[in-house]
Amino acid sequence: MYIIKYVKNNMKDIREYIESEVILKGILTEAKDTLQIVNISFEEWVKELPNDKGEAEVKTISGLPDKDRFGNKAIVVSSTSFIAGYKEIKKQKQEYFTGIIVIPFENFYIAFKFTYHQNEKMDDIGVHAIQPKNVSIKSILNVSKSAFEVYERVYIKSNDELSEKDIIDEIIKYLNKGNFVDEVEKKYGAAAQEANEKAKQPSEDKSPFTLRKKKQFPDYIKHCLIKSKDNEVVKKYSYWDEAEIFVETVKKDGKNYYKVYMGDVRSTFDNGKDELYTFYLTTLGSLDKFLEYVLKPNRQKMHSELGADGEIHVWYSSMQKNLPANLKKDCIKDENLIKELHFHDLDIYDLYNV
Repeated sequence: MYIIKYVKNNMKDIREYIESEVILKGILTEAKDTLQIVNISFEEWVKELPNDKGEAEVKTISGLPDKDRFGNKAIVVSSTSFIAGYKEIKKQKQEYFTGIIVIPFENFYIAFKFTYHQNEKMDDIGVHAIQPKNVSIKSILNVSKSAFEVYERVYIKSNDELSEKDIIDEIIKYLNKGNFVDEVEKKYGAAAQEANEKAKQPSEDKSPFTLRKKKQFPDYIKHCLIKSKDNEVVKKYSYWDEAEIFVETVKKDGKNYYKVYMGDVRSTFDNGKDELYTFYLTTLGSLDKFLEYVLKPNRQKMHSELGADGEIHVWYSSMQKNLPANLKKDCIKDENLIKELHFHDLDIYDLYNV
């Protein structure tokens, strides 16, 4: 894998690749697990900023690359206190220097990036909002758009050496103008968290497909044949332009539970092995999304090996599919409950009497 990346990056130094992409990723993951999180909302934190006494502990994230993309010396610190973080940056400051303060909130991080150019004078301050899952050392230092989804810069006049109070005033002025706080809260804050929690709730128990009983199948089965002309997913991913869904319903304590068996049946017959998927569900509301998951081909993983003669050998293998979170929420999670429901064994060859 490293060899291929090496070649693809136009002969990028392989040692640099391993250090930056592999070792530092582990260091950052460990650091993220230990960062102290701000326990109030971003909006409240901004209101308290003028009175931030800098009493919070500053955590310097270790193992960083020591330069940003412009070759400046770089340091990243994490703190719940802006002033404490800024003081730490000031200690390290030198000519041509980049310092970043990361303020970790529950659902997102705010980062303040200070760039110092010649004569140790501050050139500008960048204000960024970052989803925690997107934080990486490289992304922060390179101002990667994939990391900084909400990104703005506060410009300070060149060669102005500002006091701590001046810096705070500039930051407050910026954060209170426009809709930056509202935008961040809407995208990542309490409202976003509430929306995420709602998204985790099982979908409505109403199938997007019409399921019917057919004489050729057992009474406990409802079936649907989906043609490509009626469904873009089937048109895109199925070999024979059709897919089938079989559903068994068992009622317990007034609630319906489902065993669902689905996939490209004709391809299964062609290949001589059962390639259909089985799911145990609490609702049928996301059957279309489950079908897309089933029909989409497995991702391919590239492997490489450097032979003794220096020749690179490349091959591919299919990666195992992982059910995404938006589908897991509709699945029965209790294995004992599945046993108690006594679903039938579903086998495509038995169903079609082949």
